[in-house]
Amino acid sequence: MNLRPTDVELAWLAGLMDGEASIGIGGNGNVCNSCSVQLNMTHQPSILRAREVIDAIGCRSCTYTYTEKKSHHRDAHLLTIRRRWDIRLLATEMIRFSVTKHRQWELILEFVSSRLEGTVLDEQKRVIRGGSPGKWWKPFSEREYQLANLIREENRRGKKAAV
Repeated sequence: MNLRPTDVELAWLAGLMDGEASIGIGGNGNVCNSCSVQLNMTHQPSILRAREVIDAIGCRSCTYTYTEKKSHHRDAHLLTIRRRWDIRLLATEMIRFSVTKHRQWELILEFVSSRLEGTVLDEQKRVIRGGSPGKWWKPFSEREYQLANLIREENRRGKKAAV
């Protein structure tokens, strides 16, 4: 698929993501150094079609197939997007159509945009690393920590804690 996806294709992808995707910011302790969008299901044609639409947006994604431990379970298929540039592109499109994960898309879009601010990217839209850390790495801001906590709260199952 070389053409830009139609609104119908983007709305379909947003609906699939609303129901089946995981959108998160992870890390160890006070570090929120990784973010990802993952789509995991047993219906391989949906994963492959989602990848075509994501590719047409201009995002880079990876797909994997893994066999479940129990023989009566079907193979599972995973599509994952980890690069901040790609997540920003995808989030910008998904916000237009998402319903149940709209807030998560807003939060991750703000997070990756903040992390990309002032960085230098190579021709594949990867952050150029090397040299002194101040040139390619910056400390996490208070707002970025807030965003990581907010998205964790949005992803939590069950009732929200009373305030």
